[in-house]
Amino acid sequence: MRRLQKQWPVSGLQMLPLLVLAMPALCFANITVSPMKVMLNEQYATTLVISSKSETTQYIQGKITEVHNPGTAQENETPAQQGAQNSLVVSPLKFGLPAGNSQPVRIVSLGESNQEKIYRVHFQSMTPEEFKNTGSDKNFTSDLSLTIVWGVVVMVPPAKQVAKLGWDVSAQKITNTGNIHLLVKRIGLCDSDKNEARCQWKELKKNVYPGKPYSPALTFSASASSEKIRIEYFNDYTQKQEVESFPFK
Repeated sequence: MRRLQKQWPVSGLQMLPLLVLAMPALCFANITVSPMKVMLNEQYATTLVISSKSETTQYIQGKITEVHNPGTAQENETPAQQGAQNSLVVSPLKFGLPAGNSQPVRIVSLGESNQEKIYRVHFQSMTPEEFKNTGSDKNFTSDLSLTIVWGVVVMVPPAKQVAKLGWDVSAQKITNTGNIHLLVKRIGLCDSDKNEARCQWKELKKNVYPGKPYSPALTFSASASSEKIRIEYFNDYTQKQEVESFPFK
């Protein structure tokens, strides 16, 4: 089964080339999954919906992977066992979906962590024969026909969230020193830390994950009045935009 991957990018960057190439196949997708990015609530749970676009019953299989080094060149995924300690429970993970119907899927995290965890929950349609096979996880990459795999990003917050960035003057580098991801929207070189400061801005729109650095390749023209580096970011969990200022030198 040739597999076409449709997944929300963890980095937050656009995937236009992939989506353009995938467009003809997506028009014939048997299912849709919404939303493609979820954050667990205070009860460490959330719900997504899988809907049938087919005239026949679809047989849906899911699998869970944990994302390591998200948003970096070293990003990779490893299988996460359903219901294991400090993992996820996805219910249902395997089910039949009648034509034209929708199925809510509940995701719950087991255990707490001091740092945000990122998972992907993958869903795809399978043949009835594959669906009956108890080892159907192996069939995620079989080669019988074209299928689409939907990869939903699942963000599991820590028990106590800390949103904080650091700025390394000598290395010109941003580091997420908190324990949740932050969407760094832009960085500016300003003549003060006042709201009315004059700034040179560079747009970034980059998700930076806990403990991970990011070098924005600045091209600012420093002057005698340059005093502060200002970084604006968006917190997905609070849905608020924040700003931090650092000495320019």
